[in-house]
Amino acid sequence: MRGGFLFGGSLVITTLLKEPMRNHTTFKVGGPADKFVTTDCPEELIELLATEKPLYIIGNGSNLVVRDKGIRGTVVKYTANRIVVEGNMIIADSGAMLRDLANAAMENSLTGLEFAHGIPGTVGGAVYMNAGAWGGKMADIVTEVKAIAGEEKVFTEFGFKHRQSCFQKNGAIILEVILELQPGDKNKIKQAMKDMADKRRRTQPLNYPSAGTVFKKGMKWTKRAGLAGYTIGDAQVSTKNPGFITNKGNASAADIEELIKHIYKTVKKKKGKKLKLEVEVIGE
Repeated sequence: MRGGFLFGGSLVITTLLKEPMRNHTTFKVGGPADKFVTTDCPEELIELLATEKPLYIIGNGSNLVVRDKGIRGTVVKYTANRIVVEGNMIIADSGAMLRDLANAAMENSLTGLEFAHGIPGTVGGAVYMNAGAWGGKMADIVTEVKAIAGEEKVFTEFGFKHRQSCFQKNGAIILEVILELQPGDKNKIKQAMKDMADKRRRTQPLNYPSAGTVFKKGMKWTKRAGLAGYTIGDAQVSTKNPGFITNKGNASAADIEELIKHIYKTVKKKKGKKLKLEVEVIGE
């Protein structure tokens, strides 16, 4: 049996019908899912994958735009959140929050996860997107992933690129992640996390709902195209960081999607650059 659990919980399974997805995305938009299931049981997740069609898996909804008519089918939020520290290794369930993972590393004087402390996502979502910030990224520290790919399978090759992994193509559902970190000074790790949090507050529009950066490496091109502050409905290109679209109050998913299309077309026309979308847009 692996180490002692730092975090964990009892079996929790809930099912909601016609659940508004705006309650489960950081953009605070999205129509109802026909069925919304929350579970922290891997066996239940495997059964749902076999029986519910169509089915969508989400993490914290921090990189997601759900359209206004919602999602036909079943949405599953996998919330297993155990985090185990063994020497320089951390084993984490995919539903664990990145901030908890970074705190666990800091408390055990392990360095390499400082960048993740302010990212509002789950471990599984971070691996899926190869999340990163301030020069760090998941590709630097992930060594093994247990996932469902028809059956449980262990991956040691991940196809990591900028905000990409093999899991975006192969459809495997991440259950557990093993990361390798390095010994460090707890006080220096804690200070680095504080410095990054301060920088994030200075440079990102954290006072409004958003999904982080909308396009891969899109901030400079959006700014150069003169789009900072451009607004459709209550969706706005952030003036603080033009890589972000923010929900200024009552934006619809349609507002956000229209603004995404406008950014893409304008940058292509003015700068000749074809941006690649970082957020995922799903639903009707």
